[in-house]
Amino acid sequence: MKFGGWLLSILESEMPVPTTYGWFHLLWIALAVSFTAFLCRRFGDCSDLVMRRIAIIVFITLIVADLYRQIVYDFVSYDAELERFVWDYGWYAFPFQLCSAVHYVLPFVIWGREGRVRDACISFLCFFSTLGGVAVFLFPESCFTPSVGVNIQTMLHHGMQISLGIFFAFHERRKLTLRYFLRGVPVFLALVAVAIILNFTVHHVFVLIGSNDVFDMFYISPYYTTTLPIIGVLKPALPYPIFLFVYILAICLGAFLIYATIIAAIFKKESISKSGLNIFSIEKKGE
Repeated sequence: MKFGGWLLSILESEMPVPTTYGWFHLLWIALAVSFTAFLCRRFGDCSDLVMRRIAIIVFITLIVADLYRQIVYDFVSYDAELERFVWDYGWYAFPFQLCSAVHYVLPFVIWGREGRVRDACISFLCFFSTLGGVAVFLFPESCFTPSVGVNIQTMLHHGMQISLGIFFAFHERRKLTLRYFLRGVPVFLALVAVAIILNFTVHHVFVLIGSNDVFDMFYISPYYTTTLPIIGVLKPALPYPIFLFVYILAICLGAFLIYATIIAAIFKKESISKSGLNIFSIEKKGE
């Protein structure tokens, strides 16, 4: 109990809002790089069962950390005038963004049977989910707050997101062909489709009940603007169907860049030519 109380006091305390590439940001970059290196070095050639166990440990960690944020930060606030806590959920924080998609996709990797569906989910986590984590680590301004707990949760979540994606890619490195990358695209499109349905449905519900809450999943709702880099500029400047097409294309290209970067990092030029692997190949040579 003493440790729990001490930990909670830290999480509920405040700090100066971290600056981009300040000490707090750089610390978490170092932790993410170290954890990624540890996973790949120690478990890069582990069995599928061990990989699933690592995935479930990460999954539980992410869910617990997100529950903390959802309940303590986004659901509960303190009204100083009334001197009491107020339960009012901030719908802007509903966990259905590109970065929180790991919550919904990872169970298919943990408990799913080996096959194309599971490979598609792993591919999504390797490239699309990793892209989301990298984007936040490069441009974390919108995620940093005065709350110590929220800042830790943000960096922990996105750091693990990156580490797990790269670890999966390293573990499955003999499968990394263009076809394997493309298997992740339908997963991304399915999530985008769910986000669109949620954005339209929830917005109209809010209109009916007179709520001013913001609900912008994947930051593609046509009803709100955003301060996010690039998206914030494109969103109001383009007709919605064109913006949606550009958004999907940009994310796919970004995920492909992650794919190509991982290929280059994992394989030396000589090993690529010997194994027959190529980032533009559909299958391995000889198959």
